[in-house]
Amino acid sequence: MKNSNACLVIINGPDENRKILLFSHTESGFIIESEGKDYTIGSHKNDDILVKDKKVSKNHALLQRKDDRCIITCKSGRDLQINGKPAKEPILLASGDQILLGETEIKFLQGDIKNLYYENIRNNINIEKNSGAWQKHYFATILEKQFYLAKRHNDDLSVIFISLKKNENSSGYHEIIREAGKSILHRIRKTDTFGSLSDGVYCILCPETGSENAGKFMKKFVNSIENEIKTVLQAEIFIHSASVSVSAEIKTDDDLISRGLELLEHS
Repeated sequence: MKNSNACLVIINGPDENRKILLFSHTESGFIIESEGKDYTIGSHKNDDILVKDKKVSKNHALLQRKDDRCIITCKSGRDLQINGKPAKEPILLASGDQILLGETEIKFLQGDIKNLYYENIRNNINIEKNSGAWQKHYFATILEKQFYLAKRHNDDLSVIFISLKKNENSSGYHEIIREAGKSILHRIRKTDTFGSLSDGVYCILCPETGSENAGKFMKKFVNSIENEIKTVLQAEIFIHSASVSVSAEIKTDDDLISRGLELLEHS
């Protein structure tokens, strides 16, 4: 791997992009090497960073490196988003920022990119592509550890359960799950964990959160997701939700999940 302290890695989008960006330059993504160099990002073969996406234009964005800083600027009339927000002015990127061009999501990594890259790949293996939630088996290991710590130290721990059910008159269920996932990930705290339980059923693990605060958080969450999906996709969605907190009656993390699913079914 070449010496550099910044790189781009595609994390979501058309499958062909993964092959182009990850393997046509280096094994770890497109390396941002030389100071003062500008890179065009777009769908044309002459763009420095090629992204094959029908919603991405030629020379869609410009990436500039100045000293140890990387700045991205939208150069087309089409949308460019950083961490879910439109980038109308040049944006100074920070490690971990997610860049959305068309339907392609790219993560910017800076620092020890070798370790960051492999950590990112490991995370991608364990994250649902559509929702962005941790897959069921990996989320179970996180829950087990957090439950053990909460019991041991008598700390608050709550889990919010969310079931996303599409209105029969709405189409594009995958788009609904994707928008709901983005909405959740943009609103949860850094200490919270978003995980998948089954098709359309998700959890938000909330450390140091009692039942009262979890209930308030859940209500605000549900309203926000419903409004965003209605605004962005013009779609109706039914969200059933419930929250469960660690208590003396709940002996294991399996009990916590079972109780949550039971409440969810009757919500």
